[in-house]
Amino acid sequence: MLRTRFNYILRRFTLLTIAVALSTSLWSTTIVIYITPEFVMMAADSKGVFTTVSGNRESVAMVSKIYQRSNVYFSMAGVTSNNSQNFNVARLIDAELQNFTTWPEVTNRIKRSVERALLPYLNYIKSANNNLYRNNLVASDYFTSVCLIGIKNKTPYAHLLGFKVTDGATINVTTEEISYGKGNLKDAVYYLGQKTAINKYMQSVQRVTMTPEKFVEKLVSVQAASTPKLVGGPIDILRITPSGVKWIRRKKGTPVVLP
Repeated sequence: MLRTRFNYILRRFTLLTIAVALSTSLWSTTIVIYITPEFVMMAADSKGVFTTVSGNRESVAMVSKIYQRSNVYFSMAGVTSNNSQNFNVARLIDAELQNFTTWPEVTNRIKRSVERALLPYLNYIKSANNNLYRNNLVASDYFTSVCLIGIKNKTPYAHLLGFKVTDGATINVTTEEISYGKGNLKDAVYYLGQKTAINKYMQSVQRVTMTPEKFVEKLVSVQAASTPKLVGGPIDILRITPSGVKWIRRKKGTPVVLP
């Protein structure tokens, strides 16, 4: 089951990214989602770390990690793409969102689509570099994690998916989910990706006095300062209410709208 923990007035859901590369392109990421009955906010760092399957080449680039399809925004952490294997979680999500009907239906389709794509990709990685595959199998709870945000029934909504991989006789992919929407009355904060420094910071906080915008920025900045090789600015911040969308911070190229 998805693990939720309470810290003062804030509930935290942690989806872990993988620290060692498995794919041709791996984004080391910190995503923070702050949601209340009045708004949902997403903050994302911009550092992308790209590593070959063999692990002998690594490059860093500034990337946009918030995507948009119509009125839905989404982001991801962990293993999300491999050019040589035509594995791309963002495109899978985007394709399902183009046929949006209801939130439950589209999130179920996304879950099934990513699960189906992960299996052949994981078998490829296992064959190409078994030692690296095994190391990553025990390095994190989730190989890939996804968050979608928007408005559902005139209420801010967030849905998180964590894709867990186990390997016995065969590779098995299961999905853990959590959602926040109508009926939730308390503020909640969810993390995707790198979060060790965020956890430490939250344990030291007695009371949150800053604005939500400053708070999500602070959390991403704390993690970036702790793991500068994996997480870095600029920070994109998006706020959604039933009345519309507002960008608090946005660099050129954000959000990503796939053709």
